[in-house]
Amino acid sequence: MTHRLPASVLLIAGALAVSACVSTGGPRGADAREAARANTELGAGYIRRGRNDAAREKLEKALTLDDRYAPAHATYALLLARQGEDAGADNHFRQALRLAPEDPDIRNNYGAYLCARGRADAAVEQFARAAEVPGYVGRSTALTNAGLCLRDADPARAEGFLRRALEANPQNPTAMAQLAWVSYRQGEYMSARAFLSRYDRIADPSAEVLWLGAQTEAALGDHQAAAEYRNQLAAQYPDFEAPALAAPPSQPNSDTP
Repeated sequence: MTHRLPASVLLIAGALAVSACVSTGGPRGADAREAARANTELGAGYIRRGRNDAAREKLEKALTLDDRYAPAHATYALLLARQGEDAGADNHFRQALRLAPEDPDIRNNYGAYLCARGRADAAVEQFARAAEVPGYVGRSTALTNAGLCLRDADPARAEGFLRRALEANPQNPTAMAQLAWVSYRQGEYMSARAFLSRYDRIADPSAEVLWLGAQTEAALGDHQAAAEYRNQLAAQYPDFEAPALAAPPSQPNSDTP
């Protein structure tokens, strides 16, 4: 299972210029918060461009200016996680959440961090809490992330999160693809086919989706459709390596989404 940060990445907005005028004693109050914000956004911009040393400098400056600015802690945590400094990353994520417990983006990113380190239960708790924040535009993403994190270890529970993700956003192609995978793994081949058909109507197929389509159609006995999937996979992704996968149940059923 591949782990990655969710699509709605915390604070990766356009980098802003830092205010040029500060007092000799350093900014205070609202000025300090504004300077911390500007340095945080500069640091986030450097992370995007892979300039980790420059990002660290700006983010540490932001924390020096205002150590109660939650986005600075959260963005610094992302940087530390990228550099393998897990103890520091976890500490700064926790500090960010103590300062901004209702920030769903911070919880979403912390969940991705935890999931990537094999802490699925703790990760899912963060994703679920993010999804519960009223009006959160990333609700479907957070629920999808929960499903992804549980997909291989607990397919039935993963399915519940993924279906909720589709309820929140019926056009979420990642949730559709993952529901197809879960259905296939549980021997529900008609359901897998239905999700793949829905996916095909709204998104270009990835290599994994084409491979899964071939497996699903073969399981259903439609060898022509399976061959079409395989041919498309070979043409578009000639270097694709099929995932290691234990055989699913052999008897299909008629469950549909």
